Amino acid sequence: MSAMADPRETHYEILGVRPEASPLDIQRVFDRFVADLPRAETPPDPRRERRMRDAYAVLSDPARREAYDALLAAGAAEGAKRSRGIAIAVGSALLMLGAGIYGWRALKSSVKPPTAIAALAVAEIATQAGRALGHVDAYDLSGKVTALGFGAAVEAGTLVVACPTLVAGSQLKVHNGPRAVSARVVHRSESLGLCRLAVEGGGAAAPIAVAPAAPAAGDQVYAATLDAAGEAKLLESTVKRVFTEGARTLIDTTGTGPAMEGAVLLDAAGRVVGVAPVPAPGYYAVPKAFLTEKPAPS
Repeated sequence: MSAMADPRETHYEILGVRPEASPLDIQRVFDRFVADLPRAETPPDPRRERRMRDAYAVLSDPARREAYDALLAAGAAEGAKRSRGIAIAVGSALLMLGAGIYGWRALKSSVKPPTAIAALAVAEIATQAGRALGHVDAYDLSGKVTALGFGAAVEAGTLVVACPTLVAGSQLKVHNGPRAVSARVVHRSESLGLCRLAVEGGGAAAPIAVAPAAPAAGDQVYAATLDAAGEAKLLESTVKRVFTEGARTLIDTTGTGPAMEGAVLLDAAGRVVGVAPVPAPGYYAVPKAFLTEKPAPS
């Protein structure tokens, strides 16, 4: 049985790095942790995994890390100041003990880690999704149309969509409301069930980021689609479980239905965490590494 995590641990202690660790050191530690999850011989500890992801979310963001370090420094200085003042004024071991308990509680409160994700307002997420999402249709040589679902622009001119059944030679169209543009596959991963598309004319107006890691059970997420006018529709949901199927990571959520088929899954910060094929057995997690993965030589 693993030991219960100490709630007083700092994000640095949770990740196992020194406070002066470089961003590269922090990234390496977290990448190693994520890579070891599917190889673990025992079921992962959801609480430890959540704490690791929370710590990484703060320390990998320069602005949030700077604010967190300031909180740690302020809390430590305030605690030391209180202890010195009480010791000089009273000089009593009993009162010093009481002051120490008080100071510890104040310090614990002052350095409480911020939330793991800087959540956006739902309206802001919907606005971003309306600019970045597109519905992808595939036309084979016979003229048959197959809906692949919704893709998300993750870079200028680059759309990621689920494509587990794409027929070779298909012509692709991306629809955002009344606007339709041509697209072509620049990389397809059969093992992940994902395609990276080059979209004619630069694609969506405002790409959105891909989350650094898959979500965890219990995380708040949004299933995003577009209506005929190109307006984003969001359905709030919760992650039920995250599991692997071969090389693919699948995300199961609550609260979605037929109207959200083929949706893009966004986290509370509006970042892409997964895309759903049509029909949808679940969301295919989008790893950040897929954005730079090179096609296998033919």
